[in-house]
Parts: sequence; structure tokens; C-alpha cells
Amino acid sequence: MLDRQRVLAVVVLYKMRFEQSRGLASLLTVISRENVLASAIDLMVCDNTPYEQQVPDGFSGQFYRDTTNPGLAHWYNIALKNAEEAGIDWLLLLDQDTEVTDQYVREVVAATEAMERNREIVALVPKLEQNGIVCSPLIPPTYRPPLPFNKNFTGVASSKLHVFNSGSVLRVSALRDIGGFPQDFPLDYLDHATFAALQSHKGRLFVLESVLMHELSSNEIWRTDAAAIARHRSTLLAEQRFYDLNGSVLDRIYRRIRLFRGALGILVRHGAIAWSFRMMRAALR
Repeated sequence: MLDRQRVLAVVVLYKMRFEQSRGLASLLTVISRENVLASAIDLMVCDNTPYEQQVPDGFSGQFYRDTTNPGLAHWYNIALKNAEEAGIDWLLLLDQDTEVTDQYVREVVAATEAMERNREIVALVPKLEQNGIVCSPLIPPTYRPPLPFNKNFTGVASSKLHVFNSGSVLRVSALRDIGGFPQDFPLDYLDHATFAALQSHKGRLFVLESVLMHELSSNEIWRTDAAAIARHRSTLLAEQRFYDLNGSVLDRIYRRIRLFRGALGILVRHGAIAWSFRMMRAALR
């Protein structure tokens, strides 16, 4: 048995019940099977759903609710504060639809112990996979989309990477050194902005062996409802803000090229005129 909790896992729900969330349900299942894992991990659930939902009987973790939907950075910063006050060294960020495995949770607990004194390592990141392709981490893009990451690689990354939030385990002290999660990115591009700041402060990433299945919401180009359109516009604005703050002149030129290429590709392959037009406008902005 571990002498203290080492990880605070944070799951943010939106219009999804506890039992419907693959991320939350799978994590609860895994830690319920092994006392060592349960003793190492505390759990914090935050509900952004615009209506109140029932908390299941027997849930003993931290629970927060805000029907105004403040995004992710708000809750992650509360989790950071809670972890500091409880003496917990790591934050595990988990999307509601990313299913975790026994291997992943065991690897996280073992790696947080092994890396406890290696302050150079600021985050542990799994490989997230969609349709057989690793979508996180990614080698930063140029005028082409990001290059796929080597699925077989495990260890300390030798260069900067783009990383998604889900499944990532971040060192609490490193987050505090960068001022916490950037409030300028309440939802979209929060992961890119956070990892850019961590790596700019000379932090290094350790890529885990574990592979988790992940679904990219940004791939839903077939959606034409108001919510999908608003999210696409929000993502494009956040992307521009990210490169304005973190990118070089060349990075910003590359972004425009990628947007034009992507817009033309979507128009030709899918005929998604409105989606393509939004991307072209973003490239010219």
C-alpha cells in the first residue's frame, strides 16, 4: 500500500451522466479492482452540464457543478489548488470519452513514483489513437499537418511535442511555475498552450508505453448545427491566439498555409462549403 495519494484525476463532464462517460466509468472500474491504485489516486469530477445531474450513490470523490459551463481551465486550476493543498504531486487530466485501461493506470502510478525526484520531467503522456493513427502526441506541424508520432516510442522526448489533455499526467509544481493553466484558453487549445508553456520552461515530456483510444471532435465536419459551427469558430480563434502568443513569424505563415490546404481538401473530398469557408477566412484573418 502507498503511504499517500500521488495523483489527482480530473474528469470534466458536459451533457453526460457519470455512467455514460467512458473516461470516468473506466477509471472507476480500474481503481475499484486494485487497492494499491485506489490508494494512489484521488478523483475530482466537474460537471459543466447546463442542467443539474444526479451524483451516483456511493461516489466518494470531489464533485463540483457549474451550469454556466466555465470551460476546462477554470476546473483544472481549482484541481491544481486542491492538489497543492493536499500534498498531491500530479494531476491526471481525462476527457469524458477517453477510455483508460488497467495497463495505463498501473503505468501512471508506477511512473509518478519513479519520476518523483526527476524534476526535469514535467508531464507523462500516453499515446492517443484514432483509427489506428496516433493523434497525440504530435511532432509540431510546418506547412503540412503534424507528422504521426512513432507508436512504439517510449521514454523522454528529445524535442518539443504537441500534446492533447486527455490521459496526460502533469507535475503540480511545474504547473505552478508557469502560473497554472492559462485562462486565455478556457477550452480550445488549452492543451497546446499549457504544454507549450511547460516545455518553454525547459520541462521535458515522458511518453508512456500505454495507448488509449480517443475520438477527435474536430473531425465532425458533417455537423451543421449551431453548436458545431460555434465550436469550429472558437477553435479557429483559439488557434490564431495560440500562434500569436507562442509562434514565430514562420509558424504563423505555416498556419495560414495549413488552413488553406485543409480548406481546399475538405471542399474537394467532402463538399463541406461552409466549413471550408470558415477555415479560409481564418487563414486571411
